Amino acid sequence: MSKYTDLGVSYYSLLGLHPKASNQQIRRAYRKLSKQYHPDTTDMPPLTATAKFQQINEAYATLVDS
Repeated sequence: MSKYTDLGVSYYSLLGLHPKASNQQIRRAYRKLSKQYHPDTTDMPPLTATAKFQQINEAYATLVDS
């Protein structure tokens, strides 16, 4: 599975991590960002928040699956 989004952005950079990040660091970054961008807990426009939240979920699922 690729470690890049369809637009060529690294999943690590999406989560704000170094490519050698541990699973624990990945999980911490995911939890922090998912709280920040969850559509029910942010003041962002719903469509923007949903898109960002989905990207974060995809990055997490891909990186912890490795």
